[in-house]
Amino acid sequence: MRIKSAQFETDGDTDISASVYTQNTIDLFDTFKQHGAEVCFLVQTGHYNYVDYPNGSGSLSAKAYDERYAVIRNAQTALCENNDNFILAGSFEGYIADMIDQYHYNQHAYNEVGKSVGKAMAEWVLMK
Repeated sequence: MRIKSAQFETDGDTDISASVYTQNTIDLFDTFKQHGAEVCFLVQTGHYNYVDYPNGSGSLSAKAYDERYAVIRNAQTALCENNDNFILAGSFEGYIADMIDQYHYNQHAYNEVGKSVGKAMAEWVLMK
C-alpha cells in the first residue's frame, strides 16, 4: 500500500486513479480498525489554485491539475456514500477563494472546515 499524503493532494498531483485512491484509503483504514478505530471522518481535499496560479507547473496547466484533484474529491464522495466506515465530515471544495498559494487555505477556511468536522463527529457520537 502506498499512501503519498495524508490530505491526498499528492495523489492528484501524481494522477492516481479513483479506484487506486479508494483501495488505498480502505486499506489504510483497515489498519486503523485493527487498532480500535470505528469510523473514518474524511476531510475532502480542495482545489489546485488555478485562479491565482493559472500556469500550473511543469507540462500541466493549473486547470489540468485541478481536474486531477476533482478525481480524488469525487472518489472521496463516492467512498463516503458507499462505505459505512467513512463519513464525509468536511470539505475544502468550496473554499478556492480562500487559498493563499497553490495548495493551502487561509485560517478562515481551516476554521470553517474544522467546525464542520466537529459537528459531524458530535452527531456521530450522539447517534451511537
